[in-house]
Amino acid sequence: MPINRAGNGGEVYRDDFVRVVSDEQVSTADAKQLAQRIERAWDYDVKVQKWKNPAPLQGPLTVEVLSPEGFARASGDSSGAVGGFCTGPNLFVVPDRVLGEKTALDEDTIAHELTHVQDFRQAGPGQRSVPILIEEGKAYVNGDRYPATEHLDNRQTSQVGRVLAGMTARAAASVLSRFKSAADEATPGLGFLGEVTGALFVEYLRTRLHGTGVHDAVPKLAQAVAQTGQGHSFGAAFSSAFKVTLAQAEHDFLNYVERTEGNPSARLQGTVYESALQAA
Repeated sequence: MPINRAGNGGEVYRDDFVRVVSDEQVSTADAKQLAQRIERAWDYDVKVQKWKNPAPLQGPLTVEVLSPEGFARASGDSSGAVGGFCTGPNLFVVPDRVLGEKTALDEDTIAHELTHVQDFRQAGPGQRSVPILIEEGKAYVNGDRYPATEHLDNRQTSQVGRVLAGMTARAAASVLSRFKSAADEATPGLGFLGEVTGALFVEYLRTRLHGTGVHDAVPKLAQAVAQTGQGHSFGAAFSSAFKVTLAQAEHDFLNYVERTEGNPSARLQGTVYESALQAA
């Protein structure tokens, strides 16, 4: 049964999965609508990742809705562009502007961040061994695909695609050598580029690895993440799933980036980012 304690800095709404809290007055109706949006994105992420063991995904998720000032303090970003972030397996933080207005970019962010939450729940402490390139790449692909299922035109795919279309092999090699852990995201000039390079790597696995691609690359990556929670190394899990070492896959990916320099169609065709070709 939903409860309403809007305006006291506490719980505003609760259902069987999502608990919404806020540092300001939020209506029960708005909180319920947000919870439903989050639950749809959560279900989408579960579906596309095809987790073999759903048990770690159980348990409530707290969604904290913060005022502009509160969100800026919590996120370190005062631009108003950030649509949310997660801080582990049980907390997702969003700015209050997400309430009442459903945009493609915010739905993208929700699905992106919930991918991280699911990874946290599946991997536990093993999450620290998953390369940030994989974590962010998988989250980007899930997030960028999700708005279409909500009948929203996600312009971010074209924007990201334009960045990826112009990426040089030298830049990609630099990312792969430096973008290893969560701490690397704070390196000036590396965070965004590292994340979108990860997205292109995931799409490379799906569409081109071994010549024809591995169509279920995202579920295979998800299962490799889950196996780190069972004590396996991510590298071994990746090799078992993709029949190639992670190092070799990265080497082949860099060759692909080099071959497609100056040829956006050859690089992006068949990926979620091919909409950039039509926008060019």
